[in-house]
Amino acid sequence: FKDKKRAEKRVEELLKQFSDLQENLYAEHRQSLLLVFQAIDTGGKDGAIRKLLTGLNPAGVQARLDDPAKRWKFEPDDLKERKLWDKYQEAFQDALNACSTPSAPWYVIPANHKWARDLAILEIVVAALTEM
Repeated sequence: FKDKKRAEKRVEELLKQFSDLQENLYAEHRQSLLLVFQAIDTGGKDGAIRKLLTGLNPAGVQARLDDPAKRWKFEPDDLKERKLWDKYQEAFQDALNACSTPSAPWYVIPANHKWARDLAILEIVVAALTEM
């Protein structure tokens, strides 16, 4: 989707499907689904989990710098970590290549736009639950 409003509407539909499918999965007591969220700091993990699963609070380096109420969370090491971006990306690619399998796939989800991130995650999760 390139249209935010349409994507957000689809997210709401998928959230309902996700809830129903999870309820069925739980009731059957035969299978389970493991979701692992991995990203660098401010990569959108907490926001995705809050939106899709549990309500955890997000934390972001940019918000820490821009919002005086959150600046206390900022650590000088946050800026040092940014210099290692290329090395982190290489390590992430190595992990994906080594760990993603047909029976336990890993997905790279762009997190530049929350609405697109949420839609991508829900489409993957709902498809996986439907196949189960």
